[in-house]
Amino acid sequence: MYLAVALVALCEIITERQILAPLRSNDSQARAAEQSQIYSTFASPVDPEIIMECDWGGNNPGGLNTTTHFCKNHAQSTSLERLFIALNGLFIAVYDKTLFVLPSFQELGLNDFCRFGHLPVYPIGMITTYALNADGAMMSPLSFLIHDIAHMSALVGCTGEHGRQRPSYSPGDRTLRTWQRRLELRCLLLDQRPACLEPLELDPALVLLLFYLLHEQTPNDGAPCLNYSNDGFALCFSMLGLARREARAGLVEEYQSVTDTQAARAALWTLCLWKCWQTADFGALTQKQREACAQNFERRERPRLEQHLAFIERHRGALRQLFADRHCIREGKGTPSDSFSIDSRYFKYRANSLPLFQIRHERSGLCHLDNTDLIYFHALSSPVLRKQMESVTGASLPPCLPTGREQGSVHG
Repeated sequence: MYLAVALVALCEIITERQILAPLRSNDSQARAAEQSQIYSTFASPVDPEIIMECDWGGNNPGGLNTTTHFCKNHAQSTSLERLFIALNGLFIAVYDKTLFVLPSFQELGLNDFCRFGHLPVYPIGMITTYALNADGAMMSPLSFLIHDIAHMSALVGCTGEHGRQRPSYSPGDRTLRTWQRRLELRCLLLDQRPACLEPLELDPALVLLLFYLLHEQTPNDGAPCLNYSNDGFALCFSMLGLARREARAGLVEEYQSVTDTQAARAALWTLCLWKCWQTADFGALTQKQREACAQNFERRERPRLEQHLAFIERHRGALRQLFADRHCIREGKGTPSDSFSIDSRYFKYRANSLPLFQIRHERSGLCHLDNTDLIYFHALSSPVLRKQMESVTGASLPPCLPTGREQGSVHG
């Protein structure tokens, strides 16, 4: 592992010297803009001799301590401070016998992370190209390594031995902290889906959702998305919405092309399946139980969802204007980054700061980014907002979602 990091560090130094530094000195605005979108670790060229001066875990006898020497100026640099913290965390994890940390030059997709997401296995990405897309951002070799270490550290802190001993405040939190439950959740969502749901083509949306639950979010952050309620659905649907819109640059075509309807259906099916599993005290669900859950979803839950999606489609303009006028703050007026974000006491805290509309979203490249549908489902949890939506549209809202929580979605 140490030598793999040394190789990536050398690639970073070469990248800085041969590519990023020349871009900084180029007066071309286009080139400067291109460089500014690449996250790099060094702000100035570094002598590659520093690689030979470090001990790299004893692989270079007589060398200096790697983290303190390689990051010797970390107190004066935010990026070096991040590298210092990351390398300390990585080298501690390497000696933890309960974890399997490995350097990986293999390109891994979302489905790969879903398949081993129940195991204490942490591939640390190694690249020799000057930049690679990660989570929608272009990263230099060391920045990409730091990114992967940050994911590992966050997950180990929650799912490792000490993390599992901490109090869990919800069934979702306990499930996402437990290796066996994480495996069972993956099997239920990806491997044991009833045949009657196949025509809905939910596979890519479910993989994307599970990837975020197992990898992108900590158990504490992901757990509320598994709550069978309107709040849970709004969070789950928003997670998929933001992934496919603002963070779409980090996804391949298979996941970028997931439609809003597919995402909404996948989110609701996940909550319905979760409810059935929870009712069974998280024991193994039989095929008969899974099929009964799917039949209830098709007969009751999905028709209700389609009513809400149709309501949004008919009244999107009026809803967007309502949220923008009464419940948003506006930033960058008159500029390409002109945007509206939720800032209202009538929305719960996880909905506040959600972007409603943006003229141009720089990171994704999307123009006229519109999250009215995501905000709408959060608004359903507030009696005040429900009345306002009915007032501006002149239409009654569809019945509560999900169907099993007729009152819970409005009153808590």
